[in-house]
Amino acid sequence: MSTTAIAGAREPKRQRGRIRVAAIMDAAIAVFKEKGYDAATMTEIAARSGTAIGSLYRFFPTKEALADALLRQYTQHALDGLADLRARAGGMALDELAGYPKVVVEHRRFIDLGSVVTSAGISSGLDMSLHLVERFFGTELAEEVAHRMEYTRRAGDEV
Repeated sequence: MSTTAIAGAREPKRQRGRIRVAAIMDAAIAVFKEKGYDAATMTEIAARSGTAIGSLYRFFPTKEALADALLRQYTQHALDGLADLRARAGGMALDELAGYPKVVVEHRRFIDLGSVVTSAGISSGLDMSLHLVERFFGTELAEEVAHRMEYTRRAGDEV
């Protein structure tokens, strides 16, 4: 999946450009996490990534385009992990699946391990989704989304 397949964005053609895009995306994650989506600026993301602001805008014409690319990258990572699990699970006996991996989770609505976030159940999934909105775009947006959904958020450790 392309990281920059957004209207107006340019796909890097060389390895150097792909490295620059990766640095921009890593910096964006850090800045969004520290400041929230609304307070983050493209100037700060460019500076954090060591990229000229013009190069950042060449690959990501707007902050929304950059955030969309991050969400698509995360989605692809999750889909790849599920495909890998599906490929391995098909050849496993039931007793192998039962013990692989053996995880018991109590008193958690969702689990956030950084690169992997999971939940079970409809309302837990909503809480997990709002948690991800908060992680990438800030508390204010997550609260606004919950309000518009007429949904009362619960933290990951609330039962």
